[in-house]
Amino acid sequence: MRVSNNSITARLLQQVQESRASLAKVQEQTGSGQKVNRPSDDPAATGRIMTMHTELDLNEQYARNSNTALADLTVSEASLSNLADVVQRARELAVQAANGALDGSSRQQVALEVSQLVTQAIALGNTRSAGRYIFAGQKTDTQPFVPDSVVNPTVVTYAGDTNGVYREVSQGERVNTNVTGDRTFPGVIADLISFRDHLRANNATGLQTDADAMGSRLD
Repeated sequence: MRVSNNSITARLLQQVQESRASLAKVQEQTGSGQKVNRPSDDPAATGRIMTMHTELDLNEQYARNSNTALADLTVSEASLSNLADVVQRARELAVQAANGALDGSSRQQVALEVSQLVTQAIALGNTRSAGRYIFAGQKTDTQPFVPDSVVNPTVVTYAGDTNGVYREVSQGERVNTNVTGDRTFPGVIADLISFRDHLRANNATGLQTDADAMGSRLD
């Protein structure tokens, strides 16, 4: 059987093209550092790689969720600790104010500090973490504690909800990352306002009650 020059040329050309394709593939793998650069390189391996990428994406999301949860819990703990300091100071002032040795003028001076404590307690209830109100339940875009007056609040309304904020930190594991403000702040704020008003009215009987109330709040 005679082989024509055209057949030989075509075969050589095909071999050259295959060699170039193989070389290009090797160069691509070398440059990318990856054996599989497209599904056609290895369909079975491509499936495994896609599964791994999905798992990596999930793990990265879990890590972000964990970091957010830790940040929120850290801010919550610090805010509640500061609230405890407010109540502790209010208790000290209440014990002092209930002392019969203080006259009305002195109690007015104490009332000025208690008024500042009221403002501080409201601000702590409206603490934010990464722009989110952490004591508003799931209504993280809503300011949870709204006073009827910024300068002289007499009533403070809770505008959040009572729902927990859960974050998935691993497959099938969700943790609650918040404390709803209705559980702690309203009673403290109401007691502080009552204490302030008793001071302003020079109400000795009410002041004794305030000292007991602040002690109970600390407990």
